[in-house]
Amino acid sequence: MQPGLNLAAPTIEAIHCDLLRRHGVELNVLRLDRIHASVHGNKWFKLKGNIEQIRLLGPNRVVSFGGAYSNHVYALAALGKILSFKTTGFIRGGIVRPLNPVLAFAENAGMQLIAIGRGDYRRKHEAEFLRELLVDFGDCYLLPEGGSNLLAVEGCTEIVDFLQWPSNADVAGIDSGEGEAVRENSARVEEKSEAGGRRFLALSCGTGATIAGIIAGLERQGYGSEVSVIGLSVLKAEGYIAKQVQYWLGRLDAQQPLGNGQRSAVNWCIAEDYHCGGYGKSRPELTAFMAEFAGYSQIPIEPVYTAKLFLGIFDMIRRGVIPRGSAILAIHTGGVMFTQGAA
Repeated sequence: MQPGLNLAAPTIEAIHCDLLRRHGVELNVLRLDRIHASVHGNKWFKLKGNIEQIRLLGPNRVVSFGGAYSNHVYALAALGKILSFKTTGFIRGGIVRPLNPVLAFAENAGMQLIAIGRGDYRRKHEAEFLRELLVDFGDCYLLPEGGSNLLAVEGCTEIVDFLQWPSNADVAGIDSGEGEAVRENSARVEEKSEAGGRRFLALSCGTGATIAGIIAGLERQGYGSEVSVIGLSVLKAEGYIAKQVQYWLGRLDAQQPLGNGQRSAVNWCIAEDYHCGGYGKSRPELTAFMAEFAGYSQIPIEPVYTAKLFLGIFDMIRRGVIPRGSAILAIHTGGVMFTQGAA
């Protein structure tokens, strides 16, 4: 916990609908979006280690990158205001005024917004380009796009502490719109689903950092093959997320080897069929699904990340990829709910 930042414990909420009943699948949602009004979802876990470094080093300001609807830019600006450090966001493409709600929030929180062309934005990992870009900022702390660095991945291992697959008794009587299952989230639940089926963990992915941290956290806590992890890519970039996950897992292993160096066998895969055209893109089926989802759940979803997550989950259930008797825990990684698109 950081001084001045009041975080709530995430809750678990059940979803009930005809599709789930017909296929005999239990679906619960870990509501990371509820831990804080502005720094919610996976963003706090990705930023917390970096915040500790910022406090230790005391830079002049924190500089990062993002698109016009970036959840990372939103959360970083909020933390800058709450914890009293200066922030600058290099925004991909032009900055159109009046500002959209994400950038308006960031600017009102004190973030300096600077437009950066798409060509230059693609060079944001080049050391020489960064030196030229940041020459006027003096002593600054640089965060990559999405806040995705090794400290962020390490922070995401802590999400595993909140995982549960509630039994049917835990969620009995909780139907769409009727409430939430709120419980202590610090202990693992050992029981399988009622039918003795498989347990799945599902989340949307944009950089691979969050899912890599979760996989590492599961391995450290000895879950092994008890849980299968599905990452649903929101990018139209075949193989990219999987490569990033392998990269981050390798970095974590180099920093903190697991026992004898052998991984416990956590099964994971990346589903690449639900990006709906690419990051920030949409298709009619996604819009239709969001309207359908609102009919049986009050959990807020947005079209960039979480709607694609649930679209994919429901499709995999329908097609039998997730078999009868399975218990799914979907991780709601937050998102700015008034997002209409992303540049």
